[in-house]
Amino acid sequence: MTKRRRRFDSLFKAKVALESLKSGASIAELSEEHSLHRNLIRSWKAQLLENAPLLFSPENSDENAEQKKSTTATTRKLARLEEENEFLKKKLDPFLTKSEKSSLN
Repeated sequence: MTKRRRRFDSLFKAKVALESLKSGASIAELSEEHSLHRNLIRSWKAQLLENAPLLFSPENSDENAEQKKSTTATTRKLARLEEENEFLKKKLDPFLTKSEKSSLN
């Protein structure tokens, strides 16, 4: 009979890693409490410490997300206006003189 590998979601991993950082309990005690191998808890703890600064980076801020949405919307609007401008230039072309055409470009 084979033993099925257990899978842990990110919330559980974060909970155990934080518990190892802030509680006075040793990794051995936590591994016994949660039925986990010590190296697994050490690995999760190292990942947490390594990636913690990313939580406060500008890429993750709400303001930056709003700015990206705004920039995307503005870019789409600009592309649409440029298409309309080209369309109107083509439709207007037969009615313009050479000097008027050169002033449009």
